[in-house]
Amino acid sequence: MVSIDRDRLVLSTDNFKLIQMMMEKIMKVNGLEISFDNIMKKHYGMVYHLAYTQLNNSHNADDICQEVFMSLYGYDKVFNSEEHLKAWLLRVAINRCRKIWNNKWYKYVVCTDNIDIYESHDRYKSEIEYAVKELPKKYRMLIHLYYYEDLSIKEIADIVHQKESTIASALDRARKILRSKLKEDYDFE
Repeated sequence: MVSIDRDRLVLSTDNFKLIQMMMEKIMKVNGLEISFDNIMKKHYGMVYHLAYTQLNNSHNADDICQEVFMSLYGYDKVFNSEEHLKAWLLRVAINRCRKIWNNKWYKYVVCTDNIDIYESHDRYKSEIEYAVKELPKKYRMLIHLYYYEDLSIKEIADIVHQKESTIASALDRARKILRSKLKEDYDFE
């Protein structure tokens, strides 16, 4: 959920008017009119979580969210359905993450970000989530989209522009890596 701490936020009149205009913008999804504010409230967490799991950095995840929703604000076409909107947001977020991955600066800098969205009181669940974080980027993204965003293999294939069989085999490899990692840690039989 998006919240603004009005005590800490100092905006010029022009910036305040821009933010107000953004929040009042109406978008069309499947013939229904939905406010930009409601779309942000509903999908911000999804975009942030995807960006954070890909980049392991809260500042970059915030930047990705800002870029994704600014792109959405400038997008004038009608979305066919809620799923179309969600797929569009995920696609744009993935492309923005790839842009950061390909940046030379990102390749040579070690992140010391201590913020962890996986903090959990359930030890087993937390261990699984940390094991997912240790996966290579391509597998981490697929696991995130399949299990956290509850997308089908077909939907993931459409978003990442790959064949369904490629996605299915990559998911299978990711599961094997996770199984192996968790078996090492817990020695399950």
